[in-house]
Parts: sequence; structure tokens; C-alpha cells
Amino acid sequence: MVVKRRTVKIKVNENDIKRMYPPKPKTVKELVFDTICESENGLTPAEIQLRIKRNPRRIREHTHDLKVAGRIVEEKCRCGHSPVYRRA
Repeated sequence: MVVKRRTVKIKVNENDIKRMYPPKPKTVKELVFDTICESENGLTPAEIQLRIKRNPRRIREHTHDLKVAGRIVEEKCRCGHSPVYRRA
């Protein structure tokens, strides 16, 4: 026995869709990259940590990944000790 199903058009409000599918939270890598991009002079790892309030180890991991991918560049500060990250 074959049952034919009718297609039904449903009108959905745009606000209902936003409630059903909330935006995905940003990953730590996206947060680090966006924070670096917002700064004009670049940021040190400590400044990134203060802004996004995440684990310093995760920040180091993701800055390394972003450097390898070529999305950010590392320069040394005036004293030559601390790295300063800038958008590539």
C-alpha cells in the first residue's frame, strides 16, 4: 500500500527560527583571533588573557595554531622579552 503525503508549507517567523537555532558560541581560537584583530598595536598574551578571561594554556595553544596558519604574526616588544601578536 502506497501512501502519498502532501507537502505542507509552514510559515515561520524569523524570530522563531532564532529561538530554535541560537548562534553557536565562539571557540577560544576565534576569541583570540578577534581580540588580536581589534587591537591596533597588537597584544601580549597577558593582555589577551585579561580581555577574554580564558586559561593561559589555551591562549598559548591557539596563538601557536594561528601563527602556523599565517593569520597572526609574532613580534618582540621593546625590551625583547614578551611576544606581541598582530594580525598578518
